[in-house]
Amino acid sequence: FSVGIGRANPFYHLAKQAVFAGIGVGGAMVAARMPYQIWRDWLKWLFPLAVILLIMVRLVGPEINGSHRWLFVGPFTLQPSEVGKLAVILWLAASLAAVPRHSHEFKRGFFVPSIGLGLICALVIVEPDLGTTMLIAGVGVTIMFLAGTQIFYLLLLTLMGLGGVAVLLMHDPERMSRITSFLDPMRYEQEESYQLVQSLFAFVSGGGDGVGFGQSALKHSYLPEAHTDFILAIIAEEFGVGGPLAILVLFLTMFLCGLRIGWYAHDAFGRFVAYGITFMIGMQAAINIGVVTGSLPTKGLPLPFVSYGGSSLVMTCLMTGILVSIAHHNSFDVIEKKRKPVKDSRHWM
Repeated sequence: FSVGIGRANPFYHLAKQAVFAGIGVGGAMVAARMPYQIWRDWLKWLFPLAVILLIMVRLVGPEINGSHRWLFVGPFTLQPSEVGKLAVILWLAASLAAVPRHSHEFKRGFFVPSIGLGLICALVIVEPDLGTTMLIAGVGVTIMFLAGTQIFYLLLLTLMGLGGVAVLLMHDPERMSRITSFLDPMRYEQEESYQLVQSLFAFVSGGGDGVGFGQSALKHSYLPEAHTDFILAIIAEEFGVGGPLAILVLFLTMFLCGLRIGWYAHDAFGRFVAYGITFMIGMQAAINIGVVTGSLPTKGLPLPFVSYGGSSLVMTCLMTGILVSIAHHNSFDVIEKKRKPVKDSRHWM
């Protein structure tokens, strides 16, 4: 809403995001009440759907800013890579949970899980979307590590991935310019690092107390993507340092809760899904915050729950609902009921 202040239709972004928020919260509530094990059965439909959507977006999706990342569905747009994130988590969780005692083996513990992970990453990177590809790959490797896959295989996979990224950077002047501008932003402040410099100006302008809600000056054509990837900078400008810190605390709290839910899950599938969702949301938030503050090169990843974007908001809410389902069906009360009582007459009272 703040971004819309001063424009012809100040409620445009707020109204559209409210619709997506309603869909997302509704989906989260349904997912929270469903047994999370049902997603293992739905995987046979969800994973092919994600693959088909990612192929379609490259073939028939419109080119926006040099990338094919969206599909038009009536008046709305769909970003298939968001569906791919959930599909990868479920694929890895299902394939690794099926062989709990063989996760250290090459075929069942590494090769089979890597097929689905590699397929989704390959389809996302040809959009091209290097940031989302690295996010999905990083979360996938994390899930495999927590499942017990041999570190040697994961290191080999990581080195191969980093090698591929290096090749892409060397053969793509635009991506290489992001690295050089990140290393010396003030030198390229009117070119490649313009967004980063404006974002840092927003933090400086906000100071400790902020300029007040709706009073941001940089959102008026100075900072591109003010309502999407760089929305945290506008929050810092209007609310001061307390705004970003509050959001950081909320993400950290959710991350710790997600780890706790995964730790207490009494089956491998629920554990890996919980860890996957937690790291997917947490790592994406960390990357966005790092980009906005100049700690990481520009990646083009939205801030979960906060940035404008329907696909991201709906899928993030849905994944959160699944996480709540895992917490509900593996609550401490359920675990206590499953424990056998101690048969000792001395403790009858």
